[in-house]
Amino acid sequence: MDKNSIPTRYNYSTKDNFSTASHHFLILITNFPAVGTLEVNYYFRPVDMGIKQELLLNGLDSTANTLLKSYPVKRLFAFFGEMGAGKTTFIKAVCKALGVTENISSPTFALVNEYADKEGEPVYHFDFYRIENEQEAIDIGVRDYFYSGHYCFIEWPEKILHLLPEDTIRVYISIQNETRIIATENG
Repeated sequence: MDKNSIPTRYNYSTKDNFSTASHHFLILITNFPAVGTLEVNYYFRPVDMGIKQELLLNGLDSTANTLLKSYPVKRLFAFFGEMGAGKTTFIKAVCKALGVTENISSPTFALVNEYADKEGEPVYHFDFYRIENEQEAIDIGVRDYFYSGHYCFIEWPEKILHLLPEDTIRVYISIQNETRIIATENG
């Protein structure tokens, strides 16, 4: 996958920054193979200020923590990316950062898995890959989950775009030369 596979409404530059007139983006560039040491660059660029801060983080766990710290009051995260981009792997790391100790797996057939964070609060993990229409998501009560105030991590949100609340954080994961590029958009 190359930079052209990233959604076309964003401007991609050689400095790995995204910009629009009204959004901030968190850019994480990482290699996260199934096993091994991870090296991560984290870029946050407030578009309106035109500046770039660069922090070096080490590992997928640090990347997950950075995502949560960057959006401390947000609870809805939609993960966009092709099959094999690393959506489930990244969601596992984010759940771990929240203190989830249970086995975390993609709910491909169940549509939703529920975990408990370190405070005992529910964390919901959705996978809409297998649904045929938005009505299937409505039938499982997806709106109740989304407005519950609990963390919701959504794989394959393309299948339910009209159901996503406006404040959903969109997380885009793409692969370029064996490097994962993770970009987020404020909802």
